[in-house]
Parts: sequence; structure tokens; C-alpha cells
Amino acid sequence: ESDLRVAARISGVEKLPPDEQKTMLSKLLTYKDAFAEISMLDADGMETARVSRRDVITEADLQDRSGSDVFLLPVGSGTTHYSPIYYRDINAESMMDIAIPLIDRRSGDVAAVLVAAVRLQPIWDHVAYETADSQVTTFIVDRFSRVVAHPNPSVVFRGTTFSVPNASGIHGGLNGERQVMALAKATFGEREFTIVSGAPPAQVLYSAFRVLRIGIGSVIAALAAAAILAWVMVAPMTLRITNLVTAAQAIEAGDIETRADESADDEFGILGKAFNGMVTALSGKVDEAFAARQELAILNEELEKRVQQRTADLEIANVSLERNKAITDSVIESLPGVFYQISTEGRFVRWNEEFERVTGYAPEEIAAMSPLDLFKGEDKERVGAAIAKVFEAGETEVGADFVSKSGKATPYWFTGTLKQLGGSPYLIGMGTDVSELSEIETELRRSTEGLERSNKELEQFAYVASHDLQEPLRMVSSYTQLLERRYKDQLDDTAREFIAYAVDGASRMQKLINDLLSFSRVQTKGGSFEPVDLNHTLGQARANLSAAIEENCALVINDELPTIVADPTQMLSVFQNLVGNAIKFHGEDPPRVTITASETEREVEIRIKDNGIGIREEHQGRIFIIFQRLHNRKDYPGTGIGLALCKRIVERHGGQIRVESEEGLGSTFILTLPKRNDEREIA
Repeated sequence: ESDLRVAARISGVEKLPPDEQKTMLSKLLTYKDAFAEISMLDADGMETARVSRRDVITEADLQDRSGSDVFLLPVGSGTTHYSPIYYRDINAESMMDIAIPLIDRRSGDVAAVLVAAVRLQPIWDHVAYETADSQVTTFIVDRFSRVVAHPNPSVVFRGTTFSVPNASGIHGGLNGERQVMALAKATFGEREFTIVSGAPPAQVLYSAFRVLRIGIGSVIAALAAAAILAWVMVAPMTLRITNLVTAAQAIEAGDIETRADESADDEFGILGKAFNGMVTALSGKVDEAFAARQELAILNEELEKRVQQRTADLEIANVSLERNKAITDSVIESLPGVFYQISTEGRFVRWNEEFERVTGYAPEEIAAMSPLDLFKGEDKERVGAAIAKVFEAGETEVGADFVSKSGKATPYWFTGTLKQLGGSPYLIGMGTDVSELSEIETELRRSTEGLERSNKELEQFAYVASHDLQEPLRMVSSYTQLLERRYKDQLDDTAREFIAYAVDGASRMQKLINDLLSFSRVQTKGGSFEPVDLNHTLGQARANLSAAIEENCALVINDELPTIVADPTQMLSVFQNLVGNAIKFHGEDPPRVTITASETEREVEIRIKDNGIGIREEHQGRIFIIFQRLHNRKDYPGTGIGLALCKRIVERHGGQIRVESEEGLGSTFILTLPKRNDEREIA
């Protein structure tokens, strides 16, 4: 863990390019044999780099771990996370994940997470080494009573469990035999372990009193020799021997402060010194054992504090997770439709209350059914294909009738998106009731059919107007003119004036019919849209108006005009009407017409400005209405259809037309047209 923390403290390590991150992780993997695999996760839980001791990791192998504990818990608590012990493969090698959050020093947020899969084999090896030459057995037990480390690995592989006693003392061991046991707690984050050391009571007593027994044996031998010598030699030696025996008995009773007399210069003095040296050595061993026990107690207290801290951190993380879950549930329940989460096995994993209300099924029924059970006929096949497409392509949409438990079918529009949650793919989507939309579509279809009928009737009228109505007018005009030519000398001035009125009326009626036909055919007989160079279109309009331009000494100038996608014939009609009006409605000065253009990414604005008589503000709203005239026909001839025709053409192209004018100061007609149009006409 300390090596990981050193790596985590490297400033900006999470901002390094993936290749440099991978190089750093590879060095760390090589440095420590305990690391099996090391990963770097970004702030979204996606692996940016991963190295492994046994596999070659490519960019394609990097995973989304945003739903796993090694990401969620460090991010939620801001502290190191230790996973439960698990077994990686068939070799049953035990592992533990350590996940350390990398905190952004400026924002205080978690910027990345460093995750290491740690092999526990080194701990096994250490335990086996420490107890190899003695009858002492040391092993480690997790909080689930599983033995996770033992000098004999097969004990771990078999899944052996051991119920840890409440305190050190004499207890039954793994094999059921009574042992003297010493217990110590160890905590790694929220993971708690118990270190158990046990030995047979005989071994413990042997180790504790080995030196004492040697000394007592020596004393007994000396006493035996002294007894024999007492029979042979002198009685004073008996007192010295008795003193040694008394000291040995006191030590055996537990009084290790007792010392033998070593003041004599003879063999008894040497024996006393040896005896006292033995007792001093034994006293040192006892002191060491007491100090070790005190140190172990301090360590236990420290570990207990760490356990409490980790527990508090875990509780905070759990509260945060619960809060986030509550927020997510609230969002899902507030969605304006049915929500669903579907697994790759084709089962509902999650849904909202609206889903239950619409389908009429209970939660346990929904969990047991397939999504296709909610559809019938062709809809079932279509929805099944859409679900498969999501898991293949990532997203899709489909419309189908949602069939409830009661058999009611409701039109719905369903969406689906592929999401990785906890390392597994799921379809996440929502369904919207489109019943009202279906009714609107039906009504729109009826309106469209009615409009088509009206268009056909209008086309029929146009046919009649262009043939049946114009033929009598042509006859009236022709015969009236013939009458004038044949009987000209026989007619007085009044008769000739009446004939002129008749010819003029027939001509105006014919022009009115032609203008009406043009107005009605804007939608029904319009041409297809294509690229139109407005410079060329204006040139055609200028040529068609050449007689009027010359007659009125008019000047028509223009900027470079853009190219748009439009109906070329109708664009010519617009330019011809607007430029023609600018020439017609001139004041005392010769007409001057200026055409300019400006454009944005999507639109073109064309301004046609004149120096004519202008339009009063209160009349500007009327000029685009058919048959609306502001001046008498004698001064300014026309049918009153031209500007209405321009407005209809511009609207067909998805644009707008308006006017800016002051009476006596001229007018500016402003066209706003899109640069591009669909091939279909715009109503």
C-alpha cells in the first residue's frame, strides 16, 4: 500500500498521457512482486491504463469500471478501499484489491483512482518461514471465519474455517487439539483480520523453563554429589547446597529475583555465579515477553482505532450511495413515460412505477417476463429486432403498440441506448405514449387529403379559366377591333370611344385572368428546386423590362448576388414584379433601382430599393393582399396581384418578404430566403 501511495502522490499523474501512465505502472509492477495487476481509472471510472503480470493488455482491453466498488467506494469516501479476499483463477491464488483515490489539490474532488490487485501469496510464504523450525503454528482468519493464510496452502484451498476465540489463552486449534493461542487484530481499511499463533502447552512450557530445568538439573546433580561428599568429607558443605536448593525452589515458584550465594572462591562460588547467570538470562526473557505483550496491546489499540475510522468512513460512503440512489430513483420516477433497463438475457432489471401502471403487471410478474411478452404480431418482431440492434449498434428507436395485462393496446414510441453498468451491458430506454400524436396524424392526413382535393379543383378551375373564360374575351376583343377597322369612317367619336373601352376592358380582363392563373399555380405548378444564380435571374428580368427601362430612362444597378436553391421561373417572376413596380411607381425624377444582398450561414437577404413615390405606413400591411390597390388604374395600371404573387412565391421557398417605406422617399422591399431548400416544396 505504501508503494501505491507514493505513486498516487506524484502530482499530475492522472493527467499524464496513457502511454506514460502505463510506463509508470509497469515500473511499479516490476518493483513489487506482490502486485498482480495495476490500473488507472479516470474521473468517470474508465480505465486509461492497465498492466498485468500474466497478460498483455491492449487499448481494446481497457474496461469501464464506473459501476464497481473499486471506483464507487474511493470516490464516494475519498479514502482507500480494500476489497474482500477473492480467488482469481483455478490455481486458487488469493487476491485483494486496493483502490487509492487521487485528489485534485485545487478542487478537492477525486480526479482518478489507482487500483492494484495484490497477491497474498507473499503473506503465506512469510507465515510458513516464520514457523518452519518450531511447533508454533501461525495463520490468518478474516471476519467471515475463513482461513486466508496458513503455512500449509492446502488449508486455505480447502476453504477451512476457524471460529476465533474472544481472547488469548488455551483453546482448541484447527485440528481440535488444545493449544496455547495468542491473538492479534489487523485492519486494512474496512477489512478486519485476526492473526492466530498457537503451540502445544508442552512446547510453551518447554520454551519458558528450558533454561530453568537445565539449572535445576545441575543443582540436583550438585546436591547428589554434595550428599555423597558429606558422608565422606565435612558437614559445612551441606549448608551451601541447601541454599542453592532453596534458591532453585524459589525461582521454580516464580520468584525470579532470587539469587544464589556466589561469594565463595571455591567451586560453590563458581556454581552460584553460573546459577545466577542462568536466572538473569531467564529474567531477560521474561522482560522481553512482557514488553512484547505490551507492544502487542498498543498495536491492538491502534488497530481498533483504525477499524473504527474505517467503519465510520464506510458508513459515510454508504450514506452517500444511498443518497445518490434516492436521487436516481426520484429522477426515474419523474420521467414523463415508462422507463426500463433490460439485460443481455432479455429480462427487465429495473423499471419505474409508470411502467407498472401502464402494463398492469406486478413487479414479480415483470421480473419474470420477456419484453416481447408486451407486444403482439408484427410489433413483437419489430421490437425484438430493435432490442438486438441496441446491443449491436448502441441505440435505436421504434414505434409499437404496448399491450397491457388487460389486453389494451396503446401506441408508444420507444427508445433504447446501450450502457455499461458495473462492467455489464444493459439497454436503457424510455417509452412515450403517442396516442394523441396518432390522432393528430390522422387529422393531418384528412386535412392533406382535403387539400389535395382542393388543389385538384383549383387545377380544374385554372384549366377552365385558361381556356373557356379567355376564349370569349379574345372573340370580344377581336370582333370589336375588326368593327373599328371596318366601320371606322362611319363611326362618330363617341362610338369609337366606346369601342376603345370595350377593347381595353377585354384586355384588362384577360390580363387579370392570366395573373390569377399565375397566383393559383405557385403551389400546384411550381418547378423543382435547383441552384439558381440570382445575377443571371436579375439579368433576365432586366431584359424583359428593357422597354419600360428605356421609356422611363430608368437606372437599375446591383451588387454581386449569391446563388441559392430555388425555383428559377418563380425567382424571375419575383424580380420582374418588384423591379417593374419600382419603375412604374416613380416620382418626378427618373427611376433609380438598387439591388443589394447580404448573407449568413443559412440565409440570404436581398434588398430592392427605389426612389419612387413611397407607401404610407398605414397602407404597408395591405399591399401584399390580392386585388389591393393604393392608386387609380388610370395613373398606375395593373391588376393588384403582383405583390401578392411575390409573397406567395417567397413563402413557398420558406422565406419572408416585407417593405420599409416613407411616402415621397421611395421604398425598399426586403426578401429573406434560405440558401438551401428540400426538393419538396415548402407550404
